[in-house]
Amino acid sequence: MSVDKVQGEHEVSATIHVDIFYIDEPEPRKPSVYFERMKRSADAAGAVCAISGQPHPQYHHLFCEYAARDEIDWVLVKGIATGALAHMPVLDLVTDQPIPGQFFPAEASLLFKFCKWLEVCFGMDWAAFDPADPVVFVDSVHNMLPLHAKFHIHKNHGIHLSTFPEWILQIFPKKAGFLLMPDEMTASQEAA
Repeated sequence: MSVDKVQGEHEVSATIHVDIFYIDEPEPRKPSVYFERMKRSADAAGAVCAISGQPHPQYHHLFCEYAARDEIDWVLVKGIATGALAHMPVLDLVTDQPIPGQFFPAEASLLFKFCKWLEVCFGMDWAAFDPADPVVFVDSVHNMLPLHAKFHIHKNHGIHLSTFPEWILQIFPKKAGFLLMPDEMTASQEAA
């Protein structure tokens, strides 16, 4: 169906298949001491879901999953974040590896914007960050998004089970009567 033929409100349903490699963990995963400390501190401070405002959130690793902590070039990340590096390598679209000798301005990268966001909004001190111990950042409040389970792991609404464009729409206030997800229609009908 072409876009110009779609009129009025309509439901779109899509199936997305994700295929990704994670590192082999030598032991069953358990929360790090940094995660436990962050969680205790956030809970004690009365953390709420960043979308709904509901209490007792789960904590989502926003920028870097714990499982990927050792697969990232943290020296490059710190260099971009602190301004020590002004360019990033251009990536080959097939291999996702740097193309030798090709670079683009770091300030045009999403990585730069994320680093600045963390610095300005959350007080991340990139100069103090140690690339040799990334879990200090990965399991810190700077990399956590407090979310109710609905927005973390549930079908249609959870960040783990939604595409980013649909998931991020949930942060914006809705006009009265607007329904984004089919389950909202059922809940709306039950409330009436």
